[in-house]
Amino acid sequence: MIAYDRWEEKHVAITGLLLDALNPRIAEPHPSLTQRQLIEELVEHDKVYDLARNIAENGYFPVESLIAIEKGREKYVVEGNRRVAALKLLLSPDIAPASWQSRFKQLSDRIYVDAIKKVRVTIAPSREAAAHIIMFKHTAPQVESWAPIMRAKFYKNLIDGGQTVDAIATQYGIRASAMTDDLRMLTMYQLACSLDLPVDVLTLVRNPRTFPMTNLDRVYVVPRVSAFLGIRFGENKQPVGVVASDEFKKGYAKIVTDIATGAADSRLLNKAVDFDKYLKSFGDRTPDLSKKGNFTVESLLDSSNAADVKMRTAKLPTRKLVKKRGSVALIPKNIRCYLESRRINDIFVELRKLPVETYQNAVSVLLRSLLEMCVENYLTKSGKMKILLAEDKAAQHGKDWSPTLRQMLNYILTKDNDFNVNPLARKVISKLVSSTDSILSADSLDFFVHNRFACPTESELRSLWEKLEELFKVVLVEPNAV
Repeated sequence: MIAYDRWEEKHVAITGLLLDALNPRIAEPHPSLTQRQLIEELVEHDKVYDLARNIAENGYFPVESLIAIEKGREKYVVEGNRRVAALKLLLSPDIAPASWQSRFKQLSDRIYVDAIKKVRVTIAPSREAAAHIIMFKHTAPQVESWAPIMRAKFYKNLIDGGQTVDAIATQYGIRASAMTDDLRMLTMYQLACSLDLPVDVLTLVRNPRTFPMTNLDRVYVVPRVSAFLGIRFGENKQPVGVVASDEFKKGYAKIVTDIATGAADSRLLNKAVDFDKYLKSFGDRTPDLSKKGNFTVESLLDSSNAADVKMRTAKLPTRKLVKKRGSVALIPKNIRCYLESRRINDIFVELRKLPVETYQNAVSVLLRSLLEMCVENYLTKSGKMKILLAEDKAAQHGKDWSPTLRQMLNYILTKDNDFNVNPLARKVISKLVSSTDSILSADSLDFFVHNRFACPTESELRSLWEKLEELFKVVLVEPNAV
């Protein structure tokens, strides 16, 4: 058992704290990344502005100590990078990316800087010693969880530090097989990032927060697909090539591109016949398996340095371009509506176009409407609405009565045996039904429509969508009628 009470606690100047270049949230973690590059990554992708605005409006609450490790005289923050970045930007707005400087300057002018110059920091003896706390925080339901790739990067950091898969699994109560699945996903993601793709596609791929890696993972694990690509998964599920590397890259680049752009997803690639049809469409992108060869992950990644340099020089302008092309909307491009209702489709399309940062109120009202309409459509088309209405006869409602959103969701959760979602997603939906004081609740959704004092923020709406996405993936598809 780790004696956390023996860890030293200090009050450290914000200027004396360094962000962690190995932070799993960073798209391309590397020790050579500068502090400004790390700040840019967090600002562009991890809602640092929203956090800074909250601090400016409500003050910095040192309820939870930051965690840092010491290397010589330097202190690197291994837990709390977003908070440190927000505080640094409030103190020095000029270090923000150019497009964000004016916004951080406005926040900085509203705060009492002396109150945030020093913060409470707990010093961990090593990165490995801090790992248990960090893992718990980012898998706990009340904390914004890591994406699968971020979780895998965390495991990889521990392994690079000398620990084994079995030791990590035992220490943290994780199944070794689940960890090797994540590590395989990380490897295939690194290979995807190393491909010579168009810059706009590579920008989408290299953002682990939004790239649908689980969709890609479901494709290459299918035996017929891995055989088609000329790879097999060997020790610890790591890929090994049995074909010339250029042939593998040719086929894998098409799959990665299709996943990144939404041309292929788990709904289109579901059955064996779907995969057969998809692979036959590759044309000249089909790997020539007669060109024998062998390669390892290391050899492929070592050969990709030139592409990596090209991407680094192009990174900043392409990110801004992608954001202007519509990535600021609430609903990701890989989510589609398959319903027949023209009204639902119109609302869905409008939500795909509205920038959340500018139209929080419109987005919140449309999201509430879309959710209720989709759930009602699901129950009606599946024949479950008749059952729900029949069961409510005891309440002696009139003929025009219809159930509320909360009642419909409660029925789906407790009585609909055909409603199949991930257990963790089911817990989130349960919270939507039962909670009365959370942003993730049916009451809060109603407040967006009816209460003039309910003003949702962009970060709240994005968080809400992330938690509701699995539900929408079910109700945006016409159900089987009974």
